[in-house]
Amino acid sequence: MSLADAALHGLNQIYMAGFKYVKAGGILLDMQEQGDLFSPTSSRRDRLMAALDAVNERFGRNTLRVGNVEGWQAWHMSQNAKTPSHTTDWGELPIAPIALVK
Repeated sequence: MSLADAALHGLNQIYMAGFKYVKAGGILLDMQEQGDLFSPTSSRRDRLMAALDAVNERFGRNTLRVGNVEGWQAWHMSQNAKTPSHTTDWGELPIAPIALVK
């Protein structure tokens, strides 16, 4: 059963007429396949690699890569253009210069 099939099955189990429903999305982090998908003995490995090759052939070399094999580094957010947190961080509160007048 695919993840989408499981989600639809769950929705059918909890659906109640008369309630308003809205679409929602989510991100699945750290999902893991049981077993080693990339082992030479995996029956699904050949289909996966064929799909990966087809995408790379259509959209260009290295469009998709196997991260853990090719030295992929974890993505980190760039904060070069981050807005200062004047209202939530004392350390970023601006200081007004004081002029001494005689």
